[in-house]
Amino acid sequence: MTPYVASVQRPGLQNRKGVAIILAVFLMFVLFSFLTFSIDVGYLAGARAEIQRCADSAALAGCWELFDQLEGGNTGDEAEQAIRTAASGYAGFNNICQQSPFVSDSVTSQDIEIGFVQSPTSTTIESDSSLPYYAVKVNVARTEQSNGEVPLFFGRIYGDVGKPVVGDATAVMARRIAGFSLPGTSGSTINVLPFALDVDTWNAFTGAAVSGVCNPGPGNGNNSSNSNIQLTDSYSYNLQAYIRAM
Repeated sequence: MTPYVASVQRPGLQNRKGVAIILAVFLMFVLFSFLTFSIDVGYLAGARAEIQRCADSAALAGCWELFDQLEGGNTGDEAEQAIRTAASGYAGFNNICQQSPFVSDSVTSQDIEIGFVQSPTSTTIESDSSLPYYAVKVNVARTEQSNGEVPLFFGRIYGDVGKPVVGDATAVMARRIAGFSLPGTSGSTINVLPFALDVDTWNAFTGAAVSGVCNPGPGNGNNSSNSNIQLTDSYSYNLQAYIRAM
């Protein structure tokens, strides 16, 4: 018995025309989708970096203003408002996607928080004044409710016109400084103390006792003197200064 073999005919050249074009169009669409996706993702990454920079700048400005207010003996509502105004102003100096963000300085807003934290790495602002650090936290957002979402270039083709981006930063300041000292068993001196004076203070300080700042005592090339430093925020510290002549 002879086996039957079915004959299979390949489509002719005329019947296969246009298949490559369809495949090329499909691949071009896929490549274009990846290209647009990468552009929008990169733009969002840049927006996140800018919003973090904005929050960092505003928090630092607010913390410096907090220091200035405490140094001037101001602790009331006016001092708090000055801190909020400083933080809000510096936030506006940092554009996010070519747009100046609005950070509210209102007490009722959560954009700027002022209080205390347990450690320099903490971001939870508390009202407990016994905590060791002052803190200013700034929240910056580009959302539908605040400053508008970050627009997308090609995402709108697929119905996505923008994405929300938020960021926050906390600047802290120690409430009390205990000073600097060598280990009690050490009899050596150190070449440099870990603090610095501005030029005017140094010029007034050297060779004379400056009232309210520090009395350096007589210089003998390897001097050790007890100094009482009175700071403007009513804290007083005793600092054992070891000075070695250069």
